Amino acid sequence: ADIIDADFEKYSRRSPLSSMVFGTNALFTKPAQSLAPMLVVTILNQFGYENLNNSSVQPDPSLFLGLHDAMFSLVCLAPLCLAVIQIVAWTPYSIRTSHVASVY
Repeated sequence: ADIIDADFEKYSRRSPLSSMVFGTNALFTKPAQSLAPMLVVTILNQFGYENLNNSSVQPDPSLFLGLHDAMFSLVCLAPLCLAVIQIVAWTPYSIRTSHVASVY
């Protein structure tokens, strides 16, 4: 909403670009939410995740060290790296002046 208000004030548009902003957001987030679980399971299966449900044979626990490392990377390191990228990308922008009463 702050992006839309800032754009409306800066370019003096007759109507805000809210539908464009929210449409572009949905264009990226909807496919990402659908594909992310499949990607995670594919990555974990490469490290032996599919062998956990095999009840007939008890697997060696040392075989799952790679799976443990992959899960740690997916749960901790990947979000940390993405957070750093977001901070670096959004640092030049500020929303401190977006709540000014002279917007409209």
